[in-house]
Amino acid sequence: MTKFHCVIATPTEQLYAGDVSYVGVPGADGDFGVMAGHAGSVSLLGAGALTIRTDDDAANEMHYIVSGGIAEVIGTTLRVLPRYAVLREKVDKADAAQQLEQLRGQFQEMTSEYRTKNPIQVRALEEKIAWFEKQSA
Repeated sequence: MTKFHCVIATPTEQLYAGDVSYVGVPGADGDFGVMAGHAGSVSLLGAGALTIRTDDDAANEMHYIVSGGIAEVIGTTLRVLPRYAVLREKVDKADAAQQLEQLRGQFQEMTSEYRTKNPIQVRALEEKIAWFEKQSA
């Protein structure tokens, strides 16, 4: 199978760079797959599992939990630029559940007036809640 280059990087670190045969991406409007020859595109990321296959064998997969950001295909390169990302094997579910509980509490404490006046902060909190929901699932 033909391969293409893939880079996964958050604002603070590069998590992966290498040649791959397939990447499953959690898009904001639904999951989609990228293979060599994919048309150029830019898509918003949703919260979910990002799957990387380095060859044709599904046993050779890596899984990241990602949330927020974009995925772009330009030429023969896929760049996945999530706001948050972690290798699924490194997820601490107990810590994620605790963080989720705290964030939900913060969200519930927001008044409707605050939500109306601060939509960017509200959206950022919603994104972080979605991120910890995927980790604790």
